[in-house]
Amino acid sequence: MFKNHNRVHWSLKISLTYVVINHVNGSISRGMEIQPLLQVESSLTILIAPPAWGKTSILLGLQGPWIFVAPLRALAEEFAKRLSSEGTKVKLLKSRNQAQWRDFVKNPSGVVVATPETLPSHLPANVIEKCIVVLDEFHLFQKWGADFRPLLREQLYAWSNLGARILGLSATIEGEQLDEIKMWSKHAFEHISIIDLGNMRFKNPPYKIYRYGKDHMAMRRRIYWESRKPQNRGIIFCKTRNHVSRWLEWFAARRIACLGCVGGEVEQFRKSLLSSGDKTAWIVCTSVLSHGVNLPSFSHVFLDHKPESQSMWIQMAARGGRSGEKFILHTMDSNKLSEKLSINTFDVLVRSHLYLSA
Repeated sequence: MFKNHNRVHWSLKISLTYVVINHVNGSISRGMEIQPLLQVESSLTILIAPPAWGKTSILLGLQGPWIFVAPLRALAEEFAKRLSSEGTKVKLLKSRNQAQWRDFVKNPSGVVVATPETLPSHLPANVIEKCIVVLDEFHLFQKWGADFRPLLREQLYAWSNLGARILGLSATIEGEQLDEIKMWSKHAFEHISIIDLGNMRFKNPPYKIYRYGKDHMAMRRRIYWESRKPQNRGIIFCKTRNHVSRWLEWFAARRIACLGCVGGEVEQFRKSLLSSGDKTAWIVCTSVLSHGVNLPSFSHVFLDHKPESQSMWIQMAARGGRSGEKFILHTMDSNKLSEKLSINTFDVLVRSHLYLSA
């Protein structure tokens, strides 16, 4: 059954097989009571809200033991620290079958934080009965699970077949992913609920957007210009590790404080960022920093390539303005004639400055 409602009472909602609640304006408060939805066996509840909306904040009010699964180790560790600071009893799993997990299975209490690699795929019956399984960045379990990390999808299917109660959190779920989720009501979950508070949307849209089309040099000169202003902070998303390395060399040659991050180096990056304090004004990275990891505020966000999907575009672009501040977004998207003229005019001024100061 497929229904689409603007307003649905919980008692009605949980009696349906598949239901979508659309609150495009995000009118449901952060303290909303989702606990009734999570009491239904073999159920999948997905909460979709813009980046920086505070989706993980609602977890602090969940009752009973629960398991938090993040697709990235850095996200798991960061959330475990947050829970500990809130006074919650936390077990952070760093490998499978460690003593902490065995203790939790004997007496489920508190919160277990893990990644798909550290949480056993088979959950004992008592854990299924007592615990809610929370999957952070839910869209990655589908997207990455298709080819990049098959374990993500395998784990998701395993838990669904065990009759688990799953809560998925995401900011961006694309159309084909939603179609796939709808099909799960036929062979996996008995009850599927989607709470849409703003899929593929900004919580705080950019103040301005500059689209450079195919003019990479214009964007590079813009980065040069903005990086000269000490009040600016920026992040540059690159397509490859080599591009990150080149930008780090470029910033180092100009004695501008900059940190880089690529896949597999998130934990070291976090430590470097913490130790540098306010000295680091610019960050260069691959898409690895587009999800979850806490970053400082940015006045400029640069996407120096066209991301592979709209979902990735939103995740990268929304790294600006996460605390409500104004920010400018720079992309390689196609531009209109008026935008092209504006960018070219500014670029001529920058080039003139470079020529006169040479």
